[in-house]
Amino acid sequence: MTRVSIRLPDDLLKEVDKRAHEMHISRAEYIRRAIESLNVKAVANHRRHRMMKASRRVREESTRLMRNNQPMPTSFNPLSPQPGESTSC
Repeated sequence: MTRVSIRLPDDLLKEVDKRAHEMHISRAEYIRRAIESLNVKAVANHRRHRMMKASRRVREESTRLMRNNQPMPTSFNPLSPQPGESTSC
């Protein structure tokens, strides 16, 4: 396991120590769990943004095709980046 050194404001460290003590875990374990929790939320948020973007693409393509009275192409993939579009959210 890699060792990491961080600087925290005193009041934040006191809160970390208090919560870790209440949970009967070490300060390091509390901080590891907090980071893991934030990572899970970040991944879920990224996935949500991608799904929203894909949903928007499907609606736009569906609307466009309905206006032109055309069927939805079978090769349409709303999750793949469109030309000139960034892959990050």
